[in-house]
Amino acid sequence: MITTRLSAALATALLCTVAHADNKLFPTDLLAPRQADAQLGLDGTRSSAGLRASGVRGSVHDYDLGWTAAARYGITHGLTVGAALTGGGSNTITQLNNGWRSDERDTGLRTTTLFARLALAPAGSTPYTVTTDFAVSHDNNHHGSTSFNVYSLSGTLSARTTDLVRTYVTAGVGVPSKGYAHRTLSLAAGGWMLVNPGVTATAELGLQRVMASNAITGFNMSAVTLGLINEIDARTSVRANLSFGRTTASGNSAGTISIEPGHVQSLGLALHHLY
Repeated sequence: MITTRLSAALATALLCTVAHADNKLFPTDLLAPRQADAQLGLDGTRSSAGLRASGVRGSVHDYDLGWTAAARYGITHGLTVGAALTGGGSNTITQLNNGWRSDERDTGLRTTTLFARLALAPAGSTPYTVTTDFAVSHDNNHHGSTSFNVYSLSGTLSARTTDLVRTYVTAGVGVPSKGYAHRTLSLAAGGWMLVNPGVTATAELGLQRVMASNAITGFNMSAVTLGLINEIDARTSVRANLSFGRTTASGNSAGTISIEPGHVQSLGLALHHLY
């Protein structure tokens, strides 16, 4: 039996949206001292790929509905900390042409994360801002025997191109505490444009390298994410995202199972409030 978590990986590593700077959601934005915010989100993801197991061809389809709850707090003008929970349910269907079929379901809490964002070059007289993000995430690993931690570090450079347009590029690395989990390298570039005083359009191209582990071979993921942010009032906004992704070929480390390049589609909706 083989399962894929393409949707979970994309949801945690490639899907990123931005909003109007006043909402403090841009990748290099920090909260003011004693300022707080909260966000609740839902995302649905579908992924599919062909596979070959012990010489028999087949396919694998993953349907995932996830949720995210997060909160942040401003310590100083250059430091924001926060915590996040993710959970949901998934249904992974694997079929082989010889009639074999597996229908695996998974529900519950997935990750608990603590994170911090530090301004290395705060926004000021220049149009450029540089920040770095640190995160420690505990993964419940429903598909394994034990849970594990993931330690993440990323850096982001943003620029205010015009009064209406901001762009950014970010690079990061994720290192798990267990050998059966995989390390990741990620790179993303995107931006947002203020369409009118209440609506922001966003776009991002994300690339990720999933390194080989004790269980799987390495593979690449890429995704294009388009979004709209509607500001309900000065402190509350609703975000909608649509993502289209691709994965390269992969397989298990023993070489008995190979997965062909696959497709991933995702739709997300989030409510954000700035206190």
